[in-house]
Amino acid sequence: MNLFLEICLFLLVLVGEVILLFMVGFTKRASENNADILLNQQKYYESEKGKNLATKEDIEDITKKVEEVKTTFSIQTE
Repeated sequence: MNLFLEICLFLLVLVGEVILLFMVGFTKRASENNADILLNQQKYYESEKGKNLATKEDIEDITKKVEEVKTTFSIQTE
């Protein structure tokens, strides 16, 4: 009976260690995936921010040109 209990205890500890190793591996992969997701989100954010900045600069240039044409037109019509 003692041997049976020792074997059961050994198997219980072994199963617990396997579960623990699985959880550690799963947690590590999950954190690596989260890091990849955050990196991709950061890259996307920076890309969109760059596009928005370029669009803003384009609008400023177009606005300046329109104002120049308005000024030139108003001077010529006076």
